[in-house]
Amino acid sequence: DYSLRLFLEHGYIYSSNWRDSDGPFLHQIDGKTVPLVELPKDSIFDDTAYDFYTDAAPERYGLKSPDEMFEIWKEEFDSLAAEGRMINFVLHPQFVGRASRVQMLSRLIGYMKSHGAWLDTNRAVASWVLKERYRIMNKQAPDILSDQAQSHLNRTILKLAWPAILEQFLICMASLADTAMVGSIGASATAAVAVNISSIWLINGFITSLSVGFSYLISHAVGSGDDARSRRITAQGLVC
Repeated sequence: DYSLRLFLEHGYIYSSNWRDSDGPFLHQIDGKTVPLVELPKDSIFDDTAYDFYTDAAPERYGLKSPDEMFEIWKEEFDSLAAEGRMINFVLHPQFVGRASRVQMLSRLIGYMKSHGAWLDTNRAVASWVLKERYRIMNKQAPDILSDQAQSHLNRTILKLAWPAILEQFLICMASLADTAMVGSIGASATAAVAVNISSIWLINGFITSLSVGFSYLISHAVGSGDDARSRRITAQGLVC
């Protein structure tokens, strides 16, 4: 239950760790069904059972040819498809990425699709399971984020935002200090400060808008692994 609670808290909608079923199911915590889908896996669908080779203990020399892998997985697919079940493949690029095995995968995918298989990501399958579950129950499907996950997200946003909040607070305090300092001089001086503060806020708003736009573009570039694009956008932002 501890691990399942962590999955929910951090916004996950599926787990793929159990091996006790040939189909998806919803987990329970303290006897209550929660929106966390288990997508079971099995060693027979793990490519390392066929193409992992090592001389180190425990030694493994039993390599299977791509044709052998294809036949095993094809027979498993035919049997499970007849029962309306699922297959959760576990594939490692360093093993199944060999040219002959990639060709085998292409044949297998073509065969499965020609027999009506739905191929998708674990997240897409888990989302479908959740929606179907609540459709059958004639209930509104809950948000993908559980209450715990939403709470975690809120804390994360606040953690990231507090420096900007503090900055804006200090800017406001500086404006109040300016007004207080010149207030004793007279009405004209106070009016001059008010006009100046308005101008500063106008300029600051323009700069902040540019900053938000550049931050979005830079974050998108960094997240997609495009370092060259992120550096180029950063340079443009500094020039602006």
